[in-house]
Amino acid sequence: MAPEVWTGQHVSPATDLYALGVLFFEAVTGQPPFAAPDTQGLRDMHLYTPVPRPKTLNPTLPDTLDGLIKKLLAKSTRDRYQSADEVLAALEVVPKAADSTIVGLADRVRRHHDTAEAKALDEQRAIQQE
Repeated sequence: MAPEVWTGQHVSPATDLYALGVLFFEAVTGQPPFAAPDTQGLRDMHLYTPVPRPKTLNPTLPDTLDGLIKKLLAKSTRDRYQSADEVLAALEVVPKAADSTIVGLADRVRRHHDTAEAKALDEQRAIQQE
């Protein structure tokens, strides 16, 4: 379930796109983005744990598809695609290959984004626990 469903917030088309992201993640990695022994653990992971990069589990995955899935699984609905049309437009560029300098830059940008996301989620968890 999308984070907003766990917290009882308003759902939108972006909620369904989160579910699509889960399906894409499983399709390209062979496993769900999160696994926990109980519902509470799974809830906390969907709310506070950064989604692993699919490319870390499947190194052959194109960078564009890795980024697309990561965006589909954004915690905030504002950070996700807002419509299926946006997802389709993003999928149209997946087969295009990037040159090696862009790939290196993309790796650094991804690492920076992932670090910032983890920090923000930790802060959110601390506020929720208070």
